Amino acid sequence: MEIFMNNFLENYYDDLEYQYKQNGIDYVNYNSCGTPEFNTDEECVAYMKDLKDTIDLLTELDQWKENDK
Repeated sequence: MEIFMNNFLENYYDDLEYQYKQNGIDYVNYNSCGTPEFNTDEECVAYMKDLKDTIDLLTELDQWKENDK
C-alpha cells in the first residue's frame, strides 16, 4: 500500500475540522500542540482552507504522476 503525503494531511485536516466543529477555536487551541494558536474563527477557517487547498494540490500531483507512468 502506497501512502502519499496528502493522506497524512487529510487525517490532520479531519482532526482539525472535527475539533473546530466541537467547540470552535477554544477546542482546537486546547487540543492541539503543533498547530498554531488561533485568535479568531477567521484565522482558523483560513488555515484549514489553506490546508485543504494543499491537500487538493498534492492529490492532483499524485494523480498526474500515476497517469505519467
